[in-house]
Amino acid sequence: MNKLLVKKELKKTDLFKLCRTLDRQESSKCLVFLTEFTNASKKCRSLFEEIHRHYKKNKYDWDKVNVCVSVLNKKLFGNREDNNAARVLRSELYKNLKKYCNFLNSQKQEPSLTDVGFLNYLATRKGDDLFFKEFNKIEKNIKTKQDKDSDQSQIQYKAGIENVYIDYLSYKAYLELISKDQSKKNNIDYNSYYRKFLQYSVLRKMHSYCLLLNHQLIEKQEINPEIESEVISLFKRAKDFPSIQKIIEIYETASLMLKNDRSQYDKLKKMLLDSESDISKKDKQQLYFFMHNFCIRSNDPELLNESRINYLRRFDDGLLHDGEYIVLMNAKALCTTILNLTKSTDANIKLTKLEAEQKI
Repeated sequence: MNKLLVKKELKKTDLFKLCRTLDRQESSKCLVFLTEFTNASKKCRSLFEEIHRHYKKNKYDWDKVNVCVSVLNKKLFGNREDNNAARVLRSELYKNLKKYCNFLNSQKQEPSLTDVGFLNYLATRKGDDLFFKEFNKIEKNIKTKQDKDSDQSQIQYKAGIENVYIDYLSYKAYLELISKDQSKKNNIDYNSYYRKFLQYSVLRKMHSYCLLLNHQLIEKQEINPEIESEVISLFKRAKDFPSIQKIIEIYETASLMLKNDRSQYDKLKKMLLDSESDISKKDKQQLYFFMHNFCIRSNDPELLNESRINYLRRFDDGLLHDGEYIVLMNAKALCTTILNLTKSTDANIKLTKLEAEQKI
């Protein structure tokens, strides 16, 4: 048994699997985060330093890091035995690395209309003036959008589940502020708060229903009749929210398309093109994903070509991107799509070899 413990490889642990998700730059800055922003013990930080040393020694290639747990134990505890203290230490580092990963994820997210986290901070501190300045900015930005292609005085609502959610969260922060009695000059409207929550709830349920239909399309999985019944009622209730009718209609159309209705595909495509600038990026990404699966599963040559053209449009619109880049899987699929278009029998979309090379 002791021999097995001595030979236990670090790369088989969850700790190492999490470490290898960090790139060279992220790994090099991790120790600063552990020191300044967590309660990680000195020995915990030393464990990460040792793991990073092996990573650096192997020219920043996690695949080449092949160190045994016993080696780390010897370095940190003076003996090779993998006892409870060593396991607790690895667990401590794992928990703190999760915090670092959450931090990295929040930093990489694209800038949204606002930072609700800042509102939450101000709500718990004595910063009423700043809070209401930020809160009013959120209210204005989420509910209005300047249409650059028309008269500068024209205001349009920007549809999107994320925007509705931020609207709800900002009002939730407002409740937090009022609950601490920091401001007595503003009368809170609990009806408004509840309505904001209902709007978000309705949209999330619609989105989740579309995910179910999408999975049914791929796996032929039956949807529970109770869910179908509830969704019918959901779409009826959605008519009570005029401010989000645009995005509601779009998701309702998507749900009908995913039930194998070709006419709804054409309608959804037109709606997305007509409302190009009025729908949030995350919603467009999801809707084009549903359209892609519908086209692929149809086995209709015309729709297969549609899926390829849509894929190129998604790239041009930045919908395949994660920040400034696109992930490897999307890049590979994009290249395959371009090559397939060189073989198309439709002259309107067929690409020449030179055009394909330029696009790639």
